[in-house]
Amino acid sequence: MPKIALYYDDSGYVETINRPTRVRPDMPVGLMGRQVAGKEFLDAYLSYGDWTELVAVVPNPTSAASMRETCRSHASSFDKTRRLDFVETRRFIESFGDEPPARVVHFPCPADSKYAWARQHGGRHSFALCGVTHTLCSATGIESLRNLVTAPFQPYDRLICTSRAVTDMVRSVSDAYAAYLRDLHGGQPKRRLSLETIPLGVNTSKFRPATREERAAERSRLGITDHELAVLFVGRLAHHAKAHPFPLYRAASLAAEATGRRLHLIISGWAASPAILDAFKEGARRFARGVRCTFIDGTAPENRFAVWKAADVFASLSDNIQETFGLVIVEAMASGLPVVATDWNGYRDLVVDGATGFLVPTMLVRHATDDLTVKLIVGELNYDHFLAHASQNVAVDVSATANALARLASDDALRLRLGQAGRERAQTMFDWKHVVAAYEQVWRDQQLERHRVSRLRARKEEMHRSPVYPPLETSFAGYPTSWLDGLQLVIADAGASQRMQEIHSQPLTNHEGDGRCTESTVLAIVLDQLAEPKSIAEIAQTFRAAGSSHVAASATIAWLLKYDLLRTVQRVEAKRGESRPSDAVLTFVVTCMGRLSFLQQTLPHMVAQEGCEVIVVDYSCPESAGDWVEQNYPTVTVLRCPGETTFHRSLAKNAGGFAALTPWICLIDADIVLSPNFAKDLLPRLTPGEFYRANLVGEGTGGTIICLRSDFHAIGGHDPNYFGWGEEDDDLCDALEYMGVRESFFSADRLEHLSHDSDLRMRFHERIDRHHSHLINRMYRKAKWDITRLMDVPLDDGARLAANRELYRQVSAKVNEVQAHNSATEIVIDMGSTNWKLVDARGTANRTLVYRLQVDQGRGVMEDDTGK
Repeated sequence: MPKIALYYDDSGYVETINRPTRVRPDMPVGLMGRQVAGKEFLDAYLSYGDWTELVAVVPNPTSAASMRETCRSHASSFDKTRRLDFVETRRFIESFGDEPPARVVHFPCPADSKYAWARQHGGRHSFALCGVTHTLCSATGIESLRNLVTAPFQPYDRLICTSRAVTDMVRSVSDAYAAYLRDLHGGQPKRRLSLETIPLGVNTSKFRPATREERAAERSRLGITDHELAVLFVGRLAHHAKAHPFPLYRAASLAAEATGRRLHLIISGWAASPAILDAFKEGARRFARGVRCTFIDGTAPENRFAVWKAADVFASLSDNIQETFGLVIVEAMASGLPVVATDWNGYRDLVVDGATGFLVPTMLVRHATDDLTVKLIVGELNYDHFLAHASQNVAVDVSATANALARLASDDALRLRLGQAGRERAQTMFDWKHVVAAYEQVWRDQQLERHRVSRLRARKEEMHRSPVYPPLETSFAGYPTSWLDGLQLVIADAGASQRMQEIHSQPLTNHEGDGRCTESTVLAIVLDQLAEPKSIAEIAQTFRAAGSSHVAASATIAWLLKYDLLRTVQRVEAKRGESRPSDAVLTFVVTCMGRLSFLQQTLPHMVAQEGCEVIVVDYSCPESAGDWVEQNYPTVTVLRCPGETTFHRSLAKNAGGFAALTPWICLIDADIVLSPNFAKDLLPRLTPGEFYRANLVGEGTGGTIICLRSDFHAIGGHDPNYFGWGEEDDDLCDALEYMGVRESFFSADRLEHLSHDSDLRMRFHERIDRHHSHLINRMYRKAKWDITRLMDVPLDDGARLAANRELYRQVSAKVNEVQAHNSATEIVIDMGSTNWKLVDARGTANRTLVYRLQVDQGRGVMEDDTGK
């Protein structure tokens, strides 16, 4: 075994219990999970490690004294003779030169990049670095992952990830940043450090099944009767940063009602403040109806280990991205308890569904979290609020949780069988002696690989617009059981409209509302509309029409799912064909309302394109276009938007665009015929940072636009304020260019437009006068973009959407006035004032936009005196 150096300071290996009354506001309260894990790891390494000499790298003499005392008093020191040496960090470069005292340096966290730089200064390959992950979703944590690409780590360095989900997250973030650097600077930057997945361990002697006498004594102490099923939760009471209690409360209530069994929730934890603890208790009173709840201090010595002996079942429904493993899960299994846990990040590595417990599904709605990581990076959200916003978008399947608890409550033999299987799994897979052996094997491999450094082949990854910290959908893709896209069907839960007011009024269940729609009237309207299943994409358009951004719309749907107001149902109308291409690069999005005859001619040409998918949006088509597509083209995805009487082109295209999953999308009308090699010739040319239109936009072809799906999301898709005919496509291109995406072109010869008259074009619009509709839309587009560029405002923002909706109303009224009275009028927009400074004077400049409309040969035209 090569000699190992452990980086040691008390914060990584010594448990501290911070109390709310004595702690700084910026410090975590209670037990810190990484300290518990670090203490247990060091104890196990001293007990089971195959070593005779150990080096401790310490930041100061105090840490050295702490490490020395830990080793001196440890039980293993009484029967083993081993050597312990110290190196202070201020002498690290001097000590770890060409002949370092140890060949592997292990950290209780991701290895600090400064030691990789220190290795560059000394003997370049003289030692290897190793670290282990804990919470990584903070801005600092993500910076450490970016450093994996830019710092001089080597292939023989290791980052040990405690679960497969964390391994995938580290890959996602580091690979996205490497791809960004390749695009910016060229070359082949990549993460050279290797990843290993090794779980945390458990002391199966300390955590063991209770004897009959121990169980009786502990239940008596806590006031739990023999007839009650005791369901235990252990952990931090942080609804925003650990596990929201609502699913457990409601599921316990439903299970008790279904089985007639008395359930008793034991909440053994610690809260950051009395207010949070009170919120948990009030939540239990409101949502865990019919269930007894006992709250105890989980950090108190008399509770910390004894409480496990009182329980019949352990439940932990984590819904937070800061969770990476779940040490309490293996502690519960070692204690012989069946486990009900969420199918979430590291939890799914621990529980074998149906064998040691039950995993209940978790859900995240696509696009609901798109803007959270960038808000954290720029400081718009602090870390706590970032976690809270993220948590508010995670839904736990309450019905599945209730069913799991009901099964366990009704079947004593099942509880015993699952508990015994969990105990065996903990002993054979998670006992610390096995985990320490896995660590030592990694360190041996590092020592061997250090002698044969080789270059790794770079992986080609899809570019992401936020490589500094990719959105949660990328970074934490492997955490939930499933990601719900725009095609997922949902339905209102029975009694949702009545329960919504209570849930909306409670701080426990209604916080971080600035990222979603919180208007009770709008929420009530949506729930009333969902007596029958509808797709997420369709519901999102309702929120969009009410002024929500596409992110806020998705986040609102996620919130409704989280609190069991909405439920998912099996996809019936909106499903993807099983034979769709798995490597598709581009999705054609085509809408249809009364144009089935055209679609029958054009759809075969889209389906025939290689490397492409097709989504047809049946926008309440009176000819049932969706039925025809499903009958004749089963590989095509059909998205239905029923109940519409007029055609809203922006909302229809957005529904399809937000449902697409391929990197690129092509918005195309139902009357466009593609050339046979359209995709084959164009796909190799597609370049991030560009969007594509025909080089000559003729009658009917202006709606064919190709762009990155991520760019379409970033601008919020088509502006939903447009009504009637005209300008939506040019407006989309304006938005892409405003975001810095360059316009590029393909030959117009690749498109053929099926000609038709204007009556068909305006058939399902509110305004039947095409020129009148076009004038309103063009006037609105002109004013909108003048204001947007002058004010430098974000595009997909709820306040901006509402302001644009009012602008559209004013423009419509003015155009109607001109047309009705055969006169001229002005639209005056006050842009506020701006300060200026000259060499010897200061002043204020007032900005006003003035648009003049007048009648010209019976039609309205406009002029503008912009920026007066």
